[in-house]
Amino acid sequence: MRAAMAAAEVGDDGYREDPSVRALEEQVAGLFGHEAALFVPSGHMANLTAVAAQTAPGQVVLLDARSHIARSELEWPVRITRLRPRIEDLPDPGRALTLPGTPRTAVVCVEQTQGHRGGRVIPEASLRELRSAATTTGTSVHCDGARIWNASTASGVPLSTYGSLLDSLAVCFSKGLGAPVGSAVVGSRDLVDRAREWRHLLGGRMRQAGVLAAAASYALTHHRDRLPEDHRNAALLAAELEPWLAAPVQTNIVMLKVPGDPAAFAESAAAHGVLLRPAGDGRVRLVTNLDVDAIAAKRAAETLVMLLSEKAG
Repeated sequence: MRAAMAAAEVGDDGYREDPSVRALEEQVAGLFGHEAALFVPSGHMANLTAVAAQTAPGQVVLLDARSHIARSELEWPVRITRLRPRIEDLPDPGRALTLPGTPRTAVVCVEQTQGHRGGRVIPEASLRELRSAATTTGTSVHCDGARIWNASTASGVPLSTYGSLLDSLAVCFSKGLGAPVGSAVVGSRDLVDRAREWRHLLGGRMRQAGVLAAAASYALTHHRDRLPEDHRNAALLAAELEPWLAAPVQTNIVMLKVPGDPAAFAESAAAHGVLLRPAGDGRVRLVTNLDVDAIAAKRAAETLVMLLSEKAG
């Protein structure tokens, strides 16, 4: 990946003259069957610019209460885009638009996979139900697809099928794919042009960004096929830690219910060489990735079983 970055051909992306960025954007748009894509520095900016491109101040955006946007990005709908967030517990997004008042909703946001539900994959049937309802009400559907690569790997649903059911996506090249930085907005050409204006407004316009785009393109080409390894390692953790599981494991996220303060437990685990993070509601979250092999996953499981057994005792 670093060799690809060093060899990247670059230009001024601010003027759409960086060939490596343009190649990445075409690559990503093609994977999802959409017209265009926009390279942005972060997933936060990808969600913001994608939703802003489809809304006007004062309109309603419907969010799942456990989504990353609702839990970690909520200030941008209120302070920047001046939307009206409507937060509901939507474990099944296919029924989102049957809620009272939702015909006035401009955008409904889903998350694939659902991070705070343990990496749960939204079934294709639920997305199809949502797509049908959204078309009837004139509502756009946006997907925070930071881990949509994992969803496609686990479910077998092609990325192009997901793309056909969504008006816009925010996809991430770090996290499971292992690039150092970067996300993309995916959608129609008009939507991406509006998102580009928002990127500029937010200070996200870049110059010789091809070195970063080359890393993202390398990750897309070489690291998607190894995602099943992360899922197997998560399953290994889940099997060893089954008494403490807070949610079924489908992809690369393992949620544990721990006794006492999750932050204190995370500190204790870190002192024993296992990095995890508190996830609220008495839970901690473990995420497997390309830096964690089966040996490391097994060692982490043994350490956590020891710590949790001590707490229980």
